[in-house]
Amino acid sequence: MCIQTNVMPYFLEEIPGKAEEGYYIHGLFIEGATWELGQTDQEGYLIPSILQMRKPLFPVINCVAVVLSEKRTDCQFDTPVFVTTDRGETYVTNFNLTMESDEFDQKEWILAGVALLLTDD
Repeated sequence: MCIQTNVMPYFLEEIPGKAEEGYYIHGLFIEGATWELGQTDQEGYLIPSILQMRKPLFPVINCVAVVLSEKRTDCQFDTPVFVTTDRGETYVTNFNLTMESDEFDQKEWILAGVALLLTDD
């Protein structure tokens, strides 16, 4: 078993109710990239950072337990989650985030230092 993370196309104020499957988490920030919100029936994807937006708030994430063989791997970036920007010892886990297409190389996001943070310190 593992955790599959699905980024929802809305923020905390817009949550329609309880998750049908799994649970919702919110309040994370993204560093090194920005998230392009998807339409109501599509998941968004990572895009390069936008100037003047250092650590934007990240949309709601739906975490669902799945069998390891059923976890999505196509167009996915395994993003580290840290408590603070100090990183290192503040590492918590990894979430899989969708990239725009397979043409994007994970190395681009690694070099940009993309990570999710629990605080915007």
